[in-house]
Amino acid sequence: MGKKGVLQRFLFPLLLVVGINLIAGLIYDGSSGLSPGIFRDLLINVFGPLTFVSLWFFAFLGPPLAYFLGATALERTVVAFANPVLWVVSVEAKVCCQYSPAEMIYFFFLPWTFGIICVTCVEFSLVELFCRFVQKKDSL
Repeated sequence: MGKKGVLQRFLFPLLLVVGINLIAGLIYDGSSGLSPGIFRDLLINVFGPLTFVSLWFFAFLGPPLAYFLGATALERTVVAFANPVLWVVSVEAKVCCQYSPAEMIYFFFLPWTFGIICVTCVEFSLVELFCRFVQKKDSL
């Protein structure tokens, strides 16, 4: 596992996980404007779950990829938390005009906003342990 350039070890995994999430979300949201039919159903049934999976479970994809490309711990953390943080920021931005600053803090601690950060912490921790185990096993 040699250390690669920042483009390969950090930006590639980051753009991969964020790009899949953004493209899947845009296609899913855009498909609601289509007329009912097989094509619309196909788009919704493929890209809806992909958006969900890329938001909640891509900490299992991006950080291992970055790890084995030689990314630092900080770079792997950014890759793991990119999608959840972007989603939380977008949700908070949509509702910030409706609540006071104190209520926004409460809003952050709701299960779907704070929960995604907690789930990502657990996923990232499990992935780090797995990657270190695999690396240690390979070096023996």
